[in-house]
Amino acid sequence: MSAAPAFRSVEPTSAEVLALKAKSNLASVSLGSKIISFSDEFFAEASNLLKDEEAVFLPEKFNERGKWMDGWETRRHNKDYDWTIIQLGYPGSIFGFDVDTSHFTGNHAPLVSIEAANATEQE
Repeated sequence: MSAAPAFRSVEPTSAEVLALKAKSNLASVSLGSKIISFSDEFFAEASNLLKDEEAVFLPEKFNERGKWMDGWETRRHNKDYDWTIIQLGYPGSIFGFDVDTSHFTGNHAPLVSIEAANATEQE
């Protein structure tokens, strides 16, 4: 198994991001993707990861858990890492990932890792 490539940040308007956005989003809820399992979703639901729309920031919006966020948000300062398992709604080739933390300033994960598997359900 080869070593994972180093991560890097890219600007949202970069050619790389624009080219990625021109591809189909295999994790889209409109294609039937769904959250199978997750470690935590105390502040915001993991299903927000599957939305087709761009995330929005509403500075004045709060809910019973605190500041409302349009993304997946777990409890902060966990000893362990947080995770979610997403079942893609449609098979295809993965060209890249967009991990957008633009509205999470100060409480976003400093690192992410992504694993994929080509699996089918066993009945």
